[in-house]
Amino acid sequence: MNIKDTLKWAYDELSPYSGRKKWEFYNNYRSLKFFVKRVPKGATILDVGCGIGVFALSLKKLGYNVVGLDKYIFQDDNYLSEKDNMNNIQKIWEKNEIKIVNEDIFNFSNENKFDCVINIAVIEHQKDPKRFIESCLKHLKIGGYFFCVSPNMVDFLNRCRVMCGRSAFRDLKPFFDTGENFVGHWREYTLREMVQMAEWSGMEIIKAKNYRTSALFNGKDKFPRNIMLALFRLLSDMIPGARETNTVLARYK
Repeated sequence: MNIKDTLKWAYDELSPYSGRKKWEFYNNYRSLKFFVKRVPKGATILDVGCGIGVFALSLKKLGYNVVGLDKYIFQDDNYLSEKDNMNNIQKIWEKNEIKIVNEDIFNFSNENKFDCVINIAVIEHQKDPKRFIESCLKHLKIGGYFFCVSPNMVDFLNRCRVMCGRSAFRDLKPFFDTGENFVGHWREYTLREMVQMAEWSGMEIIKAKNYRTSALFNGKDKFPRNIMLALFRLLSDMIPGARETNTVLARYK
């Protein structure tokens, strides 16, 4: 089974709960391709902020040994808390022999260290990125891989927002209303900043890349917004460093 078919299988396996995240398919596909090309199969992986486990389940099917961490999906105030949703998802995990733990990286404990720690669209939610990275590295073997994927602070759309006098960040009100309890993007980063944070944390960069992880039309946005975003995505492909996602793979020295 190739990477795309494996990802399709993971979405189907976690259906209907994966349906609301189907628009992320292309994002996950690009990240999987990047990862599988560079990290040997059979590696033990800690997936930090794994959600319901689409990426973790795909990696398991592709020959990796995966443990996932996520605390938000286990909370009582989301769609998974309705009826028997969480029980049904846990049965899917058990069937496919993946373990997903109700915990965050700051409190997680494990007897053995991992060959690789991954975090996809997680670091931008952290108030303290240094503490977050250090907590990840506590569970990583020396010589192991740190894989980080995050939105690009200076993508083409954000550059245009700033030029028009708007903030590169999204809606201010959730941040204003929730204060310390805010769960959105505390800060996004440029590719160079992500490289710097990895190097400051004692890692050697294997590959750092800025690329587009969204399909031109991802199914989430409606007309005419989808046309506008498709245009921005096309234009971003022509400008160095202007695509919407930054990816860093580093080795812990």
